[in-house]
Amino acid sequence: MANDEIKLDYGKAGKMASAFTKGKEELEGIKQAMTKIASDLEGGAMLGDGGQAYVHAIREVFLKNLDKFIQKIEEEAADVNNAIKDMQAADSSAAKANASAF
Repeated sequence: MANDEIKLDYGKAGKMASAFTKGKEELEGIKQAMTKIASDLEGGAMLGDGGQAYVHAIREVFLKNLDKFIQKIEEEAADVNNAIKDMQAADSSAAKANASAF
């Protein structure tokens, strides 16, 4: 395992982290829109059992699951950013070790 070579394309990894961050921002926009819809429905846009069921579905099912998904997207972005930092540190350390060997 000492001879294993691990490579990371920093440009692609950075784009991946950016995509996760952008996705999170878009999901937060969806969350705000759905929260507003639920509030509008509660305000009388849809009355009765059907309206209550729809609001419940939005708040208790959709938004709770969306929050979990947003959290996972944040974790993925952090994981990619940490991998970039770790690889850059390893590259720097290896470069110093190679330079001092000569």
